[in-house]
Amino acid sequence: MIGMRVHLLICTFLALASYGAEPPPHDPAWAEDRQCFKSQTIYFGSSGSALSVEAKGKVAEVAKYVGAHPSTAVRIEGHSDDRGSAEHNLGIGDRRAEALVMNNLGTAFTRQGMDEAAECFEQALAIRREIGDLLGEAQSATNMADYYVQLKRFDEALELLNRVLEIRRQAATPYGEGVTLNNLGETFLALGRFDEAVDRLTQARQIFHDIEEIRGEGYALANLGGAYLALGHTADAIGVLERALELRQASGERFDEAHTLRDLGRAYQLAGQDERAAACLRQAAATFVDLGNLAQAAAIQAQLGESGVH
Repeated sequence: MIGMRVHLLICTFLALASYGAEPPPHDPAWAEDRQCFKSQTIYFGSSGSALSVEAKGKVAEVAKYVGAHPSTAVRIEGHSDDRGSAEHNLGIGDRRAEALVMNNLGTAFTRQGMDEAAECFEQALAIRREIGDLLGEAQSATNMADYYVQLKRFDEALELLNRVLEIRRQAATPYGEGVTLNNLGETFLALGRFDEAVDRLTQARQIFHDIEEIRGEGYALANLGGAYLALGHTADAIGVLERALELRQASGERFDEAHTLRDLGRAYQLAGQDERAAACLRQAAATFVDLGNLAQAAAIQAQLGESGVH
């Protein structure tokens, strides 16, 4: 299909030494150089959004330069060229907008628990596949998989998530790949397929670790701890949950921290480490109280009473 071909133009702004790292790019004290990355201009295929191997190499070159010149700001501009008729190019833009609207409607309907969500996501997926918008397809497929998980239609969710994983790997987006692997792991957990959950969550954890995404790594480790507990691998569960707790405390996510303390307390109980279990569960209950989640706090207090751990 011949149509709009988008290209990204990357230009730099070189700061005066007296400025900090992030002064306004439009400041007249900045000298704009639109030639610096002219050879790194990236062209997408007609009606597509995936990066070619050559384009990924150009992005890496820009990243390397910026890393070596911290006082440089970069502006990325997207433009369409004149391939294809004006009518066709405008049509592509309209279809992209339509897909976005349907995707957002599907998300809204999902939050309301309404059946119309499926139809909206299906329309968004059909449009994005038609126009070759791979990353858009990944977004809509992920949202639709979440909808299916809520309905306990796990096999359909897995099919969608495996397609998303293909796209994320093709587009070389490590963060998106990690999120998708984590979602797959959670779905396998819900299905009771614990060995497969461990495999996907281990991959997710490694990706997040490599890109220094501590919140994502914390999520993957917490889920991995749950999988190990389900398999009866208590020592492994304790190890990953202790690390998950460190990361969640470092990221300041107190709600996630409380959940991890609760799960770690349960793991310590199973290992016969009652004092550690009690300490974790008491801290989890106190954190839930601070957050206003009294139901969770009460449930943990009841767990402490029933188990005889104090």
